Amino acid sequence: MSDLKDLLSRMGKSDEIKSYFNKINDSLVLIKRCVFVLVFLAVLMVIISVLL
Repeated sequence: MSDLKDLLSRMGKSDEIKSYFNKINDSLVLIKRCVFVLVFLAVLMVIISVLL
């Protein structure tokens, strides 16, 4: 991973690439949160249907 950072720091457009990777990372974090909420709601629905 440090090799990738070294390569990016040598490139002239490293700030644009870092910004792009940051946007991708933010999107992945949002997707992970959404998946967690969906799984939680699905488990909650199963538990409620078993109890009723």
